[in-house]
Amino acid sequence: MLFRSYFHGLFDNDIFRRRWLDFLRSRKGLASINGHEYFRYEEARNEAYDRLADIVSSSINTRLLYEIINGNK
Repeated sequence: MLFRSYFHGLFDNDIFRRRWLDFLRSRKGLASINGHEYFRYEEARNEAYDRLADIVSSSINTRLLYEIINGNK
């Protein structure tokens, strides 16, 4: 029998992810990363969405797209 699990978004939480990584580091005898700058998931995700939105809006005719969506074409 095969069991699988998927925890969507589990590592999105910065505090949880940091503590989990510190736990793994301690098991390997490595120093904690507390006190160091760390990756902020939500900030990075929002920046990526903003870049994507800029690329899409500069690559398509949004006025025409809205006209098509609204049934004006």
